[in-house]
Amino acid sequence: MKLHFVMCMLIALLVTDKIAAQQQLSFGFRHTRMEKILAAIEEKSGCRFLYNPKLLPVSPVNFRVRKATLSRVLDKLLGDSLSYRMLDGKLVVISQAPGRDKPADTAAQVSAPGRVHDLHEVMVTALGIRKEARSLGYALQELKIEGSVMVKAREANAYSSLFGKVAGLAVSNSRYLFNNPQLFLRGRQPLIVVDGVPVSTDSWDLNMEDIASMVVLKSAAAAALYGQEGARGAIQITSKRGANLKKRFEIAVNSTTELQSGAVAFPRAQHSYGPGDYFKYAFVDGKGGGTYDFDYNLWGPRFEGQPITQWDSPRGADGKLAPLPWTARNDHNLEDFLRNGIIATNNVSMAGRDEHGDFRLSVTQLNQRGTIPNTRLGVTTALLSGGYQFGKKVRVDAQMSYNTQYAPNYPQISYGPESPVYELLIWGGSNFDINDPNLRNYWYPGKEGLQQRWVEYKRYNNPWFNAYEYEKAFYKDVFTGYGSLAWQFNDRLDMVVKTAFNGYFTNQHTNYPVSGLYYGADFNGIGAYGENADHYSQVNNSLLLNYNKKLTASLALKATAGANVQMIHYRSNSAHTTGGLMIPGVYTLQNSAKPINNAQDYTAHRRMLSAFFMTDLGYKDFLFLDISGRADQNSSMPASHDTYFYPQASVSAVLSDVLPMPSFISFLKLSASVARVGEGLTTSIAQNYSLEQTYDKGTTWQGMPSVNYATDNVLYNKYISPEFHTAYEAGLEVRLLQNRLSLKTQAYSTIDGPQIFNLSISNASGFGYRKVNGLVTQRKGLEFTPEATPLQTQQLRWDMGVNWSSNISYLRKVYDTMANYVRVKVGERMDQLLIHPFERNPATGAILYHSDGTPVINDQVYKFWGYTDPNWIMGTTQTLTWKNLSLTLEFDGSCGGKILNLLDYKMWQSGAHPESDNYFRYQDWLHRDDPGYKGTRIGVGDIVTGGEVKYDANGNMVADTRTFAPNTNPVLEQNWDNRYETADERSYQRKTYFKLRGITFTCLLPQRMVKRIKGLSAASISLVMRNVMYFAQLKQIDLDHWSYSKESELEEPSMRSLGFNLNVKF
Repeated sequence: MKLHFVMCMLIALLVTDKIAAQQQLSFGFRHTRMEKILAAIEEKSGCRFLYNPKLLPVSPVNFRVRKATLSRVLDKLLGDSLSYRMLDGKLVVISQAPGRDKPADTAAQVSAPGRVHDLHEVMVTALGIRKEARSLGYALQELKIEGSVMVKAREANAYSSLFGKVAGLAVSNSRYLFNNPQLFLRGRQPLIVVDGVPVSTDSWDLNMEDIASMVVLKSAAAAALYGQEGARGAIQITSKRGANLKKRFEIAVNSTTELQSGAVAFPRAQHSYGPGDYFKYAFVDGKGGGTYDFDYNLWGPRFEGQPITQWDSPRGADGKLAPLPWTARNDHNLEDFLRNGIIATNNVSMAGRDEHGDFRLSVTQLNQRGTIPNTRLGVTTALLSGGYQFGKKVRVDAQMSYNTQYAPNYPQISYGPESPVYELLIWGGSNFDINDPNLRNYWYPGKEGLQQRWVEYKRYNNPWFNAYEYEKAFYKDVFTGYGSLAWQFNDRLDMVVKTAFNGYFTNQHTNYPVSGLYYGADFNGIGAYGENADHYSQVNNSLLLNYNKKLTASLALKATAGANVQMIHYRSNSAHTTGGLMIPGVYTLQNSAKPINNAQDYTAHRRMLSAFFMTDLGYKDFLFLDISGRADQNSSMPASHDTYFYPQASVSAVLSDVLPMPSFISFLKLSASVARVGEGLTTSIAQNYSLEQTYDKGTTWQGMPSVNYATDNVLYNKYISPEFHTAYEAGLEVRLLQNRLSLKTQAYSTIDGPQIFNLSISNASGFGYRKVNGLVTQRKGLEFTPEATPLQTQQLRWDMGVNWSSNISYLRKVYDTMANYVRVKVGERMDQLLIHPFERNPATGAILYHSDGTPVINDQVYKFWGYTDPNWIMGTTQTLTWKNLSLTLEFDGSCGGKILNLLDYKMWQSGAHPESDNYFRYQDWLHRDDPGYKGTRIGVGDIVTGGEVKYDANGNMVADTRTFAPNTNPVLEQNWDNRYETADERSYQRKTYFKLRGITFTCLLPQRMVKRIKGLSAASISLVMRNVMYFAQLKQIDLDHWSYSKESELEEPSMRSLGFNLNVKF
């Protein structure tokens, strides 16, 4: 790691030295098209240009330069609209300059006769190997990050910026501050690669300010060279570098500040009834001494001002609590508890280049104030990169980044008394005002530091107490870097040697204050302090040999061979105090009241030895064949199956280059690929050892320790084989009307298996499951990526892009002893939802009821109730540009699927649901003291008057002699809601949603104004809005948190953001 840092510093110093001058070039052209000028430069300099012809101005130009280096020639020729980068001594890529519009005469180009040739752009594929886009036979999609709205309208997390940006990529957003979002690429979580370095990332160490582009390798064929880690696809991140600068030296500042306020999805509750059960409540001590005064529901008395003893009742002379008027004191407790959030991101970067080298230094600071009081997050990222060309044959590159994350306190938003949603919405009621000084000053008078003050003392916590005393701190340091040496032996052969490092250190500690209440904790009420730390490191050492040769006039060969050695080390330690805290409020392990007996220490190591090859054949620059293979030796697999090989083949054909096409077809390409990629027991180093069962520490009885064996109840298999993923893919790319309309589409099918899974076995074996190979599933999907420029004039332009995709998984084969897998039969979708339905009259379908008026749930039958995964996801970006102004709108959404809404379920159960405040509940209240009153609501349906029904083991009805009559049994609303509204048929909601994700309005400072400010080269200011509008069946929860989830959890309300961005360059 230190060596990487020193190397980067040396490179940054070396690039300022001026050594031997390069070849001096002179040109003079008059009224000449730029394509011809570039061709002349190629011939004279010996370099090769790769570019998209449509970016070049159509109008002829005049160009003259004398005795200039290649860099100076290109600087003058390309001007401000185009930029270039030198990939090696002889390859120069020309592209649109970041933040610049296309040349002003693009409209003339579009209307010009003749067919525009295919993009000769270069794409970064697996292992950082660059290939022309036209030659690729598998699916990938590139996102240009630099200068885009993704660095103007900032999200706190890089993953959260990717909604709707890539076909086939789904995002599950953070559901509270510092919660890790997740990515799903064609239904699986992909590998993340940063500048060729595979990284173990929580996504908070990925800095959008330093990213130039992302390339999403969607299929196993595209990511096969990454081995088992690429079996689920990969996302390759390329950092900004000084080599890509248009100028020789640049300082850039990018600053975004956003205010978060006004939730797009906010749950509402009823405020007519308070805590208690069956309209009864009286507070005595909050521990059960009163009437339903602890661990209560919200089925208590109606707020009508009647006298009831409450949590803040004064005590009379007799020491008893005096009743107070029973009223709703605050209808907005959760809203009042939350605060406005702030996200501020500031980046300063410095970069430079000359003919021999380049460097870039960047520092970014992100600060976020959480919407829950006393929560905040800070992330600091520093990156230093550099490269130096030693003569014409050798180039050295190095990069080092450091990321530190610090959250002195982050929220706990789950189902439990640590969550404000749990405390203030589901079980809180309106019988208190969260802003009451007696609650904000949360210590009980005279018992400061020992007893919190709240409305109940057995189950719930004061949210202010949680916010300021139950503190959860997290600190993480991440180091990522590499050093590489590229040696160009001759025009045909080159070599790249690279060593890369990724590692992190985390420290997390939690303060559990005295009197705090926590589900399942052995320190409930007595306080505790816990720590845990993780240490992770991954080192990759690789060698690549690249060979290029023109075999014949029509046939070109590109071949790569290489090897990689990967070493991963991981260690985790944790402990918490035992028996409480000796001194309340002192949070150290040394303050444990009893000797600590729960310390855990886990260490894991893994080694992966790999060898791989790739061969590309190109015929007349229109037909391409790519064949590659990789072999891995995985130390976490059994010795008999620790080495496995996986091949890949793909083909692409640019038909528009060889077949006559109508004039409106600019480009047409077909592609296909197949790959078979292996995967071991797990890709997670934290679950590395799954071949031999181990012992865990058990309980201590009368001073005698014990151990537990096989705590996961799984019988491991020493002879387990790798699971394989066989992927088939076909693609079509077409561009029409001189590239103003284009479409990329892929159809794919991936066979996953035989997978490694836990097979249920007889308990007589001493285990519940056995790890075996034997489950085969199939993922099938379609992806469409249309792009268009519907409007284009000299000053006005409208660009649009759409991403649409579907991904469905099916069961294809089960283990020999199984008839189905979790009730899913072969040929059926894996995500089908099976529920216990209401029992119904088989003749009429009417719901059947018990004698107490509640519906009958048929727990012997599983009924198909739809699917949990979306049928399709989509996103679209619309950009209008007029002169120096641009407006960008971002939409995304998901269609289909169902999810168990836990919040809705629990609110019905507790009595907080707004729809529970209805006519029937009010009638129950009016008749609460009537003898013999059983309720007003009568469920529509039948009751069973005689006979019986029998089902077989599969839930099929085999006999039914029942007789039926209409239901006439009344039921109290509390009993009805707890039985009917919480039944499976009522608890699932549709996952379909759509969002206006963002609006960005940018004003680019005109060049005439820029030139008036000395040193300034570009400037823009943007108004940004995020999370603007949300459309869904229920707006209690934000469905973008639950892309591939079957059940929701509690979540922090999703807030809208409004702010501004300032970007300046010098």
